[in-house]
Amino acid sequence: MIVDDQYQYAEAALLSRSRAVLAHFRMVNGTTAAEAVTAALLADAKAKKAAANALAQHSDDVLRHIYFELDYALGSKGSVEVTLPLGTVAKSADFGSIEIARQLYVLDAGRAGLHHLESTRRDAHGPNLERLHDRIARKTKRLACRRIGLPAAITLYEEDEKQLLRFPPFAPAGGVTLQCSASRTGADRFCAASGAQIDAMADQLIEGMRILWTHREEIARSSAAIRCAAEAGILKDFGEKTDVALAGIAVERDPIFPDRLPFFELEFVAPDESLRMGRVSQCLPRHTDIAQGLSPGLMAEDRLARRQELLAKGADGEIDDLALAVARIAPDGIAAVLKSLSTEQQTRVVIPMRDGPLYASLFWCDGVIKVDVGHAGRLYVYANTVELPEARLPDTVAAALVGKRLDAVAELPFCCPSPIAEVRQSNVNGLQLKLDVGRWLVDTRGGTVWQHAA
Repeated sequence: MIVDDQYQYAEAALLSRSRAVLAHFRMVNGTTAAEAVTAALLADAKAKKAAANALAQHSDDVLRHIYFELDYALGSKGSVEVTLPLGTVAKSADFGSIEIARQLYVLDAGRAGLHHLESTRRDAHGPNLERLHDRIARKTKRLACRRIGLPAAITLYEEDEKQLLRFPPFAPAGGVTLQCSASRTGADRFCAASGAQIDAMADQLIEGMRILWTHREEIARSSAAIRCAAEAGILKDFGEKTDVALAGIAVERDPIFPDRLPFFELEFVAPDESLRMGRVSQCLPRHTDIAQGLSPGLMAEDRLARRQELLAKGADGEIDDLALAVARIAPDGIAAVLKSLSTEQQTRVVIPMRDGPLYASLFWCDGVIKVDVGHAGRLYVYANTVELPEARLPDTVAAALVGKRLDAVAELPFCCPSPIAEVRQSNVNGLQLKLDVGRWLVDTRGGTVWQHAA
């Protein structure tokens, strides 16, 4: 791994000058303009492999021109292109997002500048959450539903990360909690959403509050029946001496039929993706026969059994080849990565590279540590697949890769010995290598990894 800091002094000098030239300008989300313009010009220079002193060549007029172009593109939902001074074409994406040199950057209401998407928080937080709270409080000031309160941000992990906004339990409706996905702003991140998008989300949440208040007695009766069915189902499946329990009942406004009564979601204390006791949710379809009982069922039983099998071997989970390869090159070392995963559902690492940082997210998936990787449009790892967007091979050469080890045919930042099971190519995604990924036993607390017994 190589870190290239030749631009650091030039970037600092450009930022200082941009702050003077653009002192009275703001980006579309209200943050100061100098940091965003500097970030875009730095990405332009790196994409063109220009000398660091190229950043000093930009005149005051260029700085102002790029500001106006960027601000328009970042405030546009459609496709808008901006040609940066050295020739890199930046393309707008969703509101508050722009792609430069195949890397997606977003605005952040709490931080000035443009930020790599992978480096930004996914949860609802900062000035946008404060604005959401303020909007709800002001618009419900004279409404009875204001008693439901204000939502807080929570994160759940089930196959994928779920970022939610959840209100406090509402006793008149049987103690249910109203919730919605924090990703429904229309922006790539909650922090990148515009004020108008946050206001629209607040209005949607208020409608959900109105429905919950209006139908609170009916929802209370339904939730009481669901609670009884869940307790009966847990008793039937796990017996009296079990840690599995119903943690709560949430309701969510139907996004397709918003005027209908909300649908229910059960949250259990049960083995989660890490096989540890945690929170797992289960959506309840409208026509479910609750007379049969409700519980986490076979998945929880299987996870409890697998946990015991692993503990008997001195392990608390497994890690696949790709995740292990990335963990080994983490700046703080593999032990630190594993220690984090001994208590958390996922951990993120940033690996400095010459052509931009490599972002990796290591996470638990049904007892196995897996990894997603993003590296500036050059490398992606997901679902046992390595994607190289810039690579193209003759079909005969690509077909011949099947069966060969990944580390024998591709020069990557990490060394992974998994054999290639399938090869695909396209003009959009480049070369895609699907791997036959092996697994290792892991003791996350002890920071050790070893092979399964033959």
